Amino acid sequence: MIALLFIGLLGALAFVPRIAGHPWLQAAFGGAALALLVWLGTLAATKRVRGFEPVLRKNHYIQPVCHLSILVYWGWYWQPVYDAAWLILGQLLFVYAFDLLLSWTLNRKAWLGFGPIPIVFSTNLFLWFRDDWFFLQFALLATGMLGKALIQWERDGRRTHIFNPSAFALSVFSVGLIATGMHDLTWGPQIAYTQARPEHIYELIFVAGLIVMGFFSVTLMTFAAVATCWALSGLWFAFTGVYYFVDAAIPIAVFLGMHLLFTDPSTSPKTERGRVLFGAMYGASVFVLYWLFDVIGVPTFYDKLLPVPLMNLAVRAIDRRTAGGRLPSRGRNFVYMGVWTAFFGAMVLARAVGPRHPGLDPRFWEGACAEQRHGACRVMLAVRHNNCEDGLADDCEALGRLYAEGRLVEADLARAGAAFSAGCEKGAATACAELAAMSRDGRGVPRNAPMAAALYTLACQGGHGAACAPAAALFTSGEGGVPRDPRRAAGLLAAGCAAGDAAACARAGDDLERRCDAGDAPACTQLGERLLDPRNPAADRALASRLLHRACERGHALGCADLGRMRQLGDGIPHDPDGARVAFARACTLGFAPACAEAR
Repeated sequence: MIALLFIGLLGALAFVPRIAGHPWLQAAFGGAALALLVWLGTLAATKRVRGFEPVLRKNHYIQPVCHLSILVYWGWYWQPVYDAAWLILGQLLFVYAFDLLLSWTLNRKAWLGFGPIPIVFSTNLFLWFRDDWFFLQFALLATGMLGKALIQWERDGRRTHIFNPSAFALSVFSVGLIATGMHDLTWGPQIAYTQARPEHIYELIFVAGLIVMGFFSVTLMTFAAVATCWALSGLWFAFTGVYYFVDAAIPIAVFLGMHLLFTDPSTSPKTERGRVLFGAMYGASVFVLYWLFDVIGVPTFYDKLLPVPLMNLAVRAIDRRTAGGRLPSRGRNFVYMGVWTAFFGAMVLARAVGPRHPGLDPRFWEGACAEQRHGACRVMLAVRHNNCEDGLADDCEALGRLYAEGRLVEADLARAGAAFSAGCEKGAATACAELAAMSRDGRGVPRNAPMAAALYTLACQGGHGAACAPAAALFTSGEGGVPRDPRRAAGLLAAGCAAGDAAACARAGDDLERRCDAGDAPACTQLGERLLDPRNPAADRALASRLLHRACERGHALGCADLGRMRQLGDGIPHDPDGARVAFARACTLGFAPACAEAR
């Protein structure tokens, strides 16, 4: 029996490593399979199990192809999508079995085709529950199937379902999550946010939408929804000077919903004017709900999920109001598709969508915050925070500096330390130096001199020259339990001076001068070379010449060679070929072979 096959495969998935490795997830799969098996047994005992009839409808296989293309491309940029592959397969098996059993329970003819696939794919493009609560994912899908089978009305002389199945279930569960405040049970916010990661994702959704439009004449619905939302966003910017949806005129998840969520032909108006009105209602509803959720502190990703069932209920009224109209002919629909394509191209060129939208640049929001535009400071922090979480070290550092300085936002040293720590982990040398200073002084983080020394060293090695001198000071003084290490301190000062830090050069020069005065010939040479370095703010060729002369007299071959080169070139001192020859000869005698040829 086909239902038993689906149930058996669903139960077998409970032993796949991805599922078996998580007790609650395994229990969800096992429990779902057991519940379906009991249901099937009950039907078999009452002899209500019947056969099924194959059915093949265009929307049942065309839409899933579009859904799958987006899931695959999105998963390339966000690994959890691929990790959920077994879970999506389990949902498909569950819905197939549930649909058959529900039809037999209601004494209806059971259909078997591709119908469950778009319901599962569409649902997973917008919401799925975390592993600990995955049993609710099966309940979510069951709600959609029950809504389709039980909530029906008469339309155009035949009985049909009122609600788009996936949109109905998503709305019901969204209301439940909002009412309980249990938003962290799902991946909803992450889904809405990460769908913008793939390059050219707007273009992919646009192309997928064109395919659906070509077959089902829903062009006017999507067109009206997008145009309404863009127009309202433009008005918001004109009055406030900030972008309503922050990083796009239409967020990617909303754009996806406008193509592949509310456009079910079976639950949409039947006239051209009706579909324009239906699309405009969706665009306006999303706009208003985004504002409302933002005001009351509810995650805004619900904005695209709630309006559809209410709009489905209004479909018959819309059809009556637009009576006398008709669906566009195939030719007219292609004309609308052409206009829609030009409109979308204008949006891309205007940077309303895609990676070039100005709202993606944190500097725009910093400027808007400084000018105290509507909500700009809060958005600025959110943009920096999101970019930091996405691995952009510079944004972590900038976020830490905002909290540390307290210039545009209220100072918060604990948050500053956390942001600097994240930036340091991602390779921002300046963030390491800032965190080191906080650790050394005990500002916002516990005082920890060894940690500060390690962080300063890391920043110094990362090319942040200003961190080298503080690191050397800790290794020189042994403050707070840092082990004394003069040699390491000298190396850090040398690195800082090479990076152009005047303080490091001065400290390094002081140290070398003391050693040179004490008779250390290599120190005299090293200090002389340091004073010849054009990057050293304290460069002094005359003094370098005297130090190299002192090193040469004390028998340091490299000092003699450097002195010879200065005399030969007249580098900051008078040109002296004879003196150069003497210095090179001395270097040659002391064993520095390259100087021998110069001496000759």
